[in-house]
Formats: sequence, structure tokens, C-alpha cells
Amino acid sequence: MKTRNVWIYLFCLMGACLMQGCSVEDDEVDEINQKIGSNDGYASSSIDAQSIRALVTTKTTEDGAFYLQESEKRLLHPVNLQTSPFGNKEVRAIVIYNEVVQAGTNQTGMVDVYVKWIDEIHTRKATDLSDEQVRQSTEERKRIHGEETIEIVNDWVNSLTDGYLTLHYQTNGLVVNDIELLTGGNPEDPYEMTLWAIPASNSSTRLPADGVIAYKLSGLPPTNGEVKIATLRWYSPNGWKQAQFYYQTKN
Repeated sequence: MKTRNVWIYLFCLMGACLMQGCSVEDDEVDEINQKIGSNDGYASSSIDAQSIRALVTTKTTEDGAFYLQESEKRLLHPVNLQTSPFGNKEVRAIVIYNEVVQAGTNQTGMVDVYVKWIDEIHTRKATDLSDEQVRQSTEERKRIHGEETIEIVNDWVNSLTDGYLTLHYQTNGLVVNDIELLTGGNPEDPYEMTLWAIPASNSSTRLPADGVIAYKLSGLPPTNGEVKIATLRWYSPNGWKQAQFYYQTKN
């Protein structure tokens, strides 16, 4: 993936591999992975030298053709998948694939690939605080529920590309629906984002949680082709931290 896909600069944990944070849980996806030849799952798979591991967005053309967007300029045509394993919804996913030998770029402008394994990343929308009604509602919920700590793991999946912020997180027993991404809340920095981890109601039985989540961005102004710096803030067990990403939208 190209440099502008933005690898996050973190000041946090250096361990914890993604391979324990993303496993096949959906029966349908598991069945598809068996059909396309991945019989050991991502968590235990060893990637051969010819295989590529990447973050992608699942998309469909106007005429119904399924494809994967790896970066702003690199589109993948999965020759062994006619339709999306995730239905009609657009999601972020982790994929292991091989380029089809000597195929290069086909007539559609996409690279032909053979998908060996694919799994959905939990994908949700960011909360846009530039909407006054949303901002007031969120502030009231924060006042009632408070703030839980969360940590971002230094990992290859942390990226800001194709309109999505993807993160590998660790927290104390929260599920993905307890973690919101707030945008548009700082008039002095319109490209600032904040993670809000909402405390779970049953804190006495919580266990450490580790996972990956992707946010469809809203509330960030377009860059019109320029490269901007987007800042992510989160409340860690060691206090507030932040990381910066390059952010660019098309004209």
C-alpha cells in the first residue's frame, strides 16, 4: 500500500499481533473461505512469499461487479469471487491474495487476483459533531456515561485511507459498539478526531478485549487533492494520547 495510506505514529504498546484480534466468526464467511482454499484461518495461517496481506474496501460497480479497493489507485478484481461474501454492504476487510500470474491490469483497470482468505472488519460510521443536534446528544451521553480508557496497538492495520479510519484497539472488556469515533468537534482543527470509549454497564465481569474496527468518516472537510494532517486523540490508561495521519480526498 502506498506511503500516503498513512501508517500511524503511536506512543503506546509495541506488542500484541493482529492475528489474535481478527478471527473468522461468521459461518457464511468461514464457509466461503473453505471454498476458496483457506482451510486454516487467518489466525494460524503462514503467508507464503507470493501472497499479499492487505486492508481493502469491498465495493460493487454500477453493473453489479464485485471488486476490492486496496488504495486510491489500486483496485483488485477477485477472479474466484463473483459476489461479495458480505452481501451488498460496503465494509473494510483484511484479505490475503495472490496476483494472477502474467495477468497484470485487465481491461477494467483492475488487477486480477486470487483471494485466498478474506474477513470483514467491524465497520461503523463516525459520529459527526458538526451537526448541532448530534453534538448536544453526544455531550449529554458523555455527561451521563463518562469516559472509559482505551489503547491503540502499534500495528500495520492502523491507517486512514479510502474514507475509512481503521484501528487495532485494546480495552477492558468493551465491545465494538461501545467505541465511537467523534469528528467535527474542534472548530480550531476540523481534522481532529476523538475516540470515545463508553463504560460498560457490568464492569465487574469484564475481561480485556482486543480487536480491529473501521470507521466510515464523516465530519472531516474535503482536502480537494491536498494532503492534510488528521489528528486522532484517545484516553489511554496512561492519560490522553494522540497520533497523526496524512489525509487526502480527491478534487
